[in-house]
Amino acid sequence: MPRRTSGLSRNGTITGPACSQDSAREVTNELDTIEFLLTKAEIFYLMYRKDTEAQQRAMLRIEDDIARTTEEISGLQRQLESERAILKYKGEYEELAGITSQYKTKAQLQELLSTCAQQKQKVEAEILAVGGKLELKKKQLGLLTSLLLELKQEDESKKSEPALPAEQTAQEQPDIDMEEII
Repeated sequence: MPRRTSGLSRNGTITGPACSQDSAREVTNELDTIEFLLTKAEIFYLMYRKDTEAQQRAMLRIEDDIARTTEEISGLQRQLESERAILKYKGEYEELAGITSQYKTKAQLQELLSTCAQQKQKVEAEILAVGGKLELKKKQLGLLTSLLLELKQEDESKKSEPALPAEQTAQEQPDIDMEEII
């Protein structure tokens, strides 16, 4: 095979005896196409790199948002638990308040107690007064009973004895002072 001496020169032109203008154009077109494809590849690479960087920045923002949201959720969970505890205590308080509202207050009970103590003192005084009157009435009843018995016995004895004149009977009856009885 014969040796070719054709090639590219330093300035980008094709040299050599076997070079024709058509083949030089084809090579130039090929080089232009390769250069175009290389530029296109560089542009795609730069776009890919920008997209990758944008995606990384977006991922970092998303991770930050996730971390912030996770903190907010845990804070809200703590707040929810405290609100539930407050509601529970509030329910218990309202239940106890309902029970205690059925009863009188301490001041009302003390007032009622002092009123009862005053009434007790009045009743005890009345009992003492009635007790003294009762003793007096018992004595009066005893005197009246004994007087009635005497009168009855006297009446029975008069019925069994002959009748005496009216003056004698009046003298024999004892004088009873009614003030002593009362």
